[in-house]
Amino acid sequence: MIAAFQNETGHAVPGILRGVDLMLVRKPAAVELLIAARGVKAGRHALYQDTDRLIKWAQLTNWAWNFTAFAFVALTLGDLLPAGPAAPWRSFREVLGAPFVVGDIWGNLPGRCVALTFAITAVTYYINIFATLAPRRCPDRIGKVADKMARPCLPVALFAGVLVTMLYDPDAWPFCAGIAGVVVVLTNYSHHKLAERARATGVDLSTNTVSSRFFMANFAEWWSQAGYYSASLFVIGILLGFGWAQDGPVYAVLVCLINMLAMYRSNCTKLAPWVRGNLSRAVCTLERTANIPSPLETPATTPADR
Repeated sequence: MIAAFQNETGHAVPGILRGVDLMLVRKPAAVELLIAARGVKAGRHALYQDTDRLIKWAQLTNWAWNFTAFAFVALTLGDLLPAGPAAPWRSFREVLGAPFVVGDIWGNLPGRCVALTFAITAVTYYINIFATLAPRRCPDRIGKVADKMARPCLPVALFAGVLVTMLYDPDAWPFCAGIAGVVVVLTNYSHHKLAERARATGVDLSTNTVSSRFFMANFAEWWSQAGYYSASLFVIGILLGFGWAQDGPVYAVLVCLINMLAMYRSNCTKLAPWVRGNLSRAVCTLERTANIPSPLETPATTPADR
């Protein structure tokens, strides 16, 4: 498959999505890898059977990011230039019944910046880690659950929250982000259980290594960290909603910094290839288990046979 990728793209190896790759004119390397995999026949491996489905979800996630970025720029220009670009947004707000005020740049910008940073982390997180994983054919229910959490739950929930904040109510960002965070928790947890099941199976297949054990110890923290982050967002939303806190823009800035300096920089890019590689090995281990024939039973011996 790597050879097909190299012939089709001219790149040495598929890289990760980051920085300037988050542009409409660029196709994520993960998508190019899946397109290259279309023509490769590799037995029963689920990745090669599900390429069309994986490509569609990766492309949809990338397009959702581009739409979000366009909406952010257009809405911000509408707030800054009330005599020009703001006119269509006034009609849009009236039709939708949205509570935001066109032209209130400082009232709208903090929540929309949170939505934008969540969109950046969403697309990089999905494409860099989950876009090329196909666990639904694993011989275990956890594989199907993990696949459903990664597709469609993860991209749909994340971008639904992003678009509600961006297009409808910028002040709803804590709850929209918190709900999306719950889906991240469930996605990370289901894939952690998948890796645990593969590790238990790998004892018999001799696939457990020091690297895989180190991965399990560290990846085990991802779902709980996401849970704490999601809970803190709900707390912020409650405090702001009841008027017990008055520093909404400050909280929004802190969340943007966490998204970009911690989540995006670490989980979504730096550690993404390591996590994707170990999860891919977990999927392959479970598929290999399914393809191993059951041992033949040894016939019972009788005294006459001795």
